[in-house]
Amino acid sequence: MKSNICVFIGSGDLAARSADSLEDLGLSLIGACRNPDVLPPLFEGVKADYAQSGSLNFLEPLKPDFLITTFKPLNPDFSGYQQGFVNAAKNLVDGLGEHIPSLVIFVSSTRIFAENEGRWVNEQSPRTKTDPLGKSIVEAEKVLRRAGLPLITLYCSGLYGSSTDYLFKRVKEGAFSPQSEKCFTNRIHRQDVAGVFAWLIGLRLNQEQLQNSYIVSDSYPASRMEIELWLAEQVKVPHSESKTIGGSLIRSGNKRCDNSLLVTSGYKLLYPDYKSGYESIIRFEDI
Repeated sequence: MKSNICVFIGSGDLAARSADSLEDLGLSLIGACRNPDVLPPLFEGVKADYAQSGSLNFLEPLKPDFLITTFKPLNPDFSGYQQGFVNAAKNLVDGLGEHIPSLVIFVSSTRIFAENEGRWVNEQSPRTKTDPLGKSIVEAEKVLRRAGLPLITLYCSGLYGSSTDYLFKRVKEGAFSPQSEKCFTNRIHRQDVAGVFAWLIGLRLNQEQLQNSYIVSDSYPASRMEIELWLAEQVKVPHSESKTIGGSLIRSGNKRCDNSLLVTSGYKLLYPDYKSGYESIIRFEDI
């Protein structure tokens, strides 16, 4: 009989991808989101908006064993990040009340690292002091840690893994980044993020030692242009200098994310580089 309750706060694609492996661990799955009717059959839905005060008060009487937060900004501006991360973290702490789960997984971002000159970063690297949106994510993590929760933070790089992926769609349409765009980018397949969820919870159920944070990124940082040119070759789209996108649409970053802690701790990446990850998409596309 299932005895461990796992609640997703924010229940979208990552929750759906995690469902089977988490059920295999014997977990009862609950998804808290604004529209629980769209949840996969393995989930029991709870209608909740984590950015709204009091919306997570169901947690204390429920007494979940595991919590996975997949917060998102309400809008792509400072206010949206404050509401979607900082307010959400405060609401989560308030909703738990006196209850302390066995494990709380907080999905953060490699955006929080200050590096922007192409050097390597790890879990201890300096945090940004100039990006207000990244600072909001850092603040949300601090809220959860100050509450004394058994927290593991996942610093995830750029998520991809479906045919609706922005970069994949853009290349298929023949739009490319400028040739001068040489900054390093980092990514992680969505299925690997879901895999990390199950891996961590499995370790906790076995009472094994866990770190308090992990960079969740694949093993091959690469420039966006390198990826685009490779994708264009795979989907047989000619590269055209006349159809480059404006530089303003290119996200800043330029860091290389070191995933060695994750890998040496025992997680085996399903897609260790962008080629294996995008090939999994291309196989199901009618190219």
